[in-house]
Amino acid sequence: VIDKQVLSDLEFPELLEYIRTFARSEEASKRIRDIRPLENVEAIQNRLALVEEYISSSANQTKIPGHDVLNTREAFALLQIENSTVKASAWKDILVNLDTFRRMRIFFKREKELYPGLYAYISEVAFEEGIAPVIKEVITPEGNIHDRASEDLYRIRTELKTLQIEIEKGFAGALRHHWKQKHLADIRESVIDGMRVLAVQTAFKSRVPGSVRGTSRNANITFILPENILPLIRKKEEAEAQEKNEIQRILRQLTDDIRPYASVLETQYEYLIQLDFIRALALFALDINAVVPQTAENGHVLSLRKAYHPLLLIHHRKTGLPVVPQDVELNPENRIMVISGPNAGGKSITLKTIGLLQLMWQSGIPVPVDKDSTMSYFKTILTDIGDHQSIENHLSTYSYRLKKMSKFLRLCRKNTLFLIDEFGTGSDPELGGAMAEVLLEELHRKGGYGVVTTHYANLKTLADHTPGIFNANMRFDKKSLKPLYTLVSGEAGSSFTFEVAAQNHIPYSLINRAKKRVSKAKVRLDKTIVKLQHERNRLEKEQRELSRKRTDAEEHVNTLNAYKKRIEKQLENFNELYTGQQKMLKYGRSVNEMLHTYFQTGNKKRLTQAFIQWVEQEKLKHFKTTAEEKTKEEKSKQKPKRKPKRKEILQKTEKQVKHLLKDFRKKQEAQKKDPPVQKPVQAGDTVRIRDSYTTGTVEKIEKGEAYILSGQVMLRVRVEKLERM
Repeated sequence: VIDKQVLSDLEFPELLEYIRTFARSEEASKRIRDIRPLENVEAIQNRLALVEEYISSSANQTKIPGHDVLNTREAFALLQIENSTVKASAWKDILVNLDTFRRMRIFFKREKELYPGLYAYISEVAFEEGIAPVIKEVITPEGNIHDRASEDLYRIRTELKTLQIEIEKGFAGALRHHWKQKHLADIRESVIDGMRVLAVQTAFKSRVPGSVRGTSRNANITFILPENILPLIRKKEEAEAQEKNEIQRILRQLTDDIRPYASVLETQYEYLIQLDFIRALALFALDINAVVPQTAENGHVLSLRKAYHPLLLIHHRKTGLPVVPQDVELNPENRIMVISGPNAGGKSITLKTIGLLQLMWQSGIPVPVDKDSTMSYFKTILTDIGDHQSIENHLSTYSYRLKKMSKFLRLCRKNTLFLIDEFGTGSDPELGGAMAEVLLEELHRKGGYGVVTTHYANLKTLADHTPGIFNANMRFDKKSLKPLYTLVSGEAGSSFTFEVAAQNHIPYSLINRAKKRVSKAKVRLDKTIVKLQHERNRLEKEQRELSRKRTDAEEHVNTLNAYKKRIEKQLENFNELYTGQQKMLKYGRSVNEMLHTYFQTGNKKRLTQAFIQWVEQEKLKHFKTTAEEKTKEEKSKQKPKRKPKRKEILQKTEKQVKHLLKDFRKKQEAQKKDPPVQKPVQAGDTVRIRDSYTTGTVEKIEKGEAYILSGQVMLRVRVEKLERM
């Protein structure tokens, strides 16, 4: 049960007034003004789901098209009455709404995967394709009646056009005649009651036959309708009366034809109003970065992360002032929060923030919190905020508040959220504090959830020793004597009475006198609380600094580790490259020595033997190295990573080398028996100079000498010393 006073205490109507500015239609605006908390979680989630889908449209490529809604409520009322007639202008508005509904229906059907809730909603609304064509046969887009709406109307309007042409001709003839006769004034003509009249000089009005329609202010001009067009005007008036009657008949017939579909039209209109309503809530959510929080599945949990008071956020956005977000946590283990701290420190605004956000969520309105926040449904919300007095019942503030507490005790249950500002004030501090303590214990016993602000030390002590009740305070900077507007859970806060007094230029002599009048235990307690808060602020500051330094150090270590890995990888690659290069150089020198010996001696057998011997030596070295690596691995107790079939690969390579040498010997013997015919070297051939490694391209041959381009050098060599490559 949430009464109007609760809505007023939490400034809910003021919030709705701001949301109304986002509505396009007047009816949607009225519905926003009349928003009240919904009755169950399912209704809340259904509305929030539709609003959330509309919010997502802002980030989608296929945005929901704009949709204006024209007010046709009066037309629907007439459709309910037999023999009534809906005006042409109203039919035009109905046509606009019909077209809007048709477009929205097509859009949501096409994009039903993006907007499943909105598609399901519009799918439930009845739609008749044949209504719009019937109306369009009669009504133009401008809201007029079509000439062809009936045969009689077409005939009458054709006659009216003809009569108008004849009237214009007759008037033009009379105008020319009397102008030549100098009967007219300088303005020549005017318009009265929609008809052109001659502006005749009053002195000559007897010379101009016709119907007098008026005179000028100074009576020197008389306005006359020429006699020659009077019969035509009477005919036109008769035709206009016929046209009016025919239009009335057509509109009455159209009304009768559409009357059976009145409920369909009204349902579609209601849908468009509701869609505008949802759109306004979505635009409001985008305006203040509001979201749809999670819903607690079991029990009551109110976990607000980075919560803002929406009205404060809107106001400070205009002034450029920052808004401090709050973190609030209520759960079955900690149901009641007692907030203490200095005056003007933000206790009341924190209380109102919690209450207003709860009202918004239970009304299906997104709330300005972090997405990870969690909210629960409370059947009853109770508030006691502000200094209320009842003049009619002659109640003082304290009497009024006690009456409120009686109501709280009567209604408080496990599904109740109560919000009490400055609990226990209005009476003797010691007696009022005791009464407040007892009331808070009873509210706690009934299982309710709540937030209480207070300056009473006994309530802080109660919260510190009672399971389910916990302290919280609004932080205060003791050095600057300024509130920080940040809620801290887990400890009570000082009222900073003497510190705030000093800030407001109260003489220190008076402050010291006041301190002497307070019990020493009270002063020591307050000092202890102040000292604890100061120490907490210092520790939090150091913690933030240490956290920042740790983050910087971790980033630096990560950077160094990444750099170290890159260097190690580069060194590893370099070592592999260096080892490979050294090995290839060694092999190259060995092969070069064998080839050099062969070029000097020409002994192929010796070359073959030397090559096989060299391969065998490398094979032994390889096996020896492998055996040493295996021994090292065994000693370090690491699982050996077997390189697959090294021995088999080397044996296979040895066989291939022997096979190649055998083929090479056969070819050499065949060449000795039947030496191949060498083609003469020609220009353009790639050649090598015998007994050397020099190669090049033959550019030309002259007198038994060849000119060879080797790199950038031109050589001249005898042809017989060359061999083709």
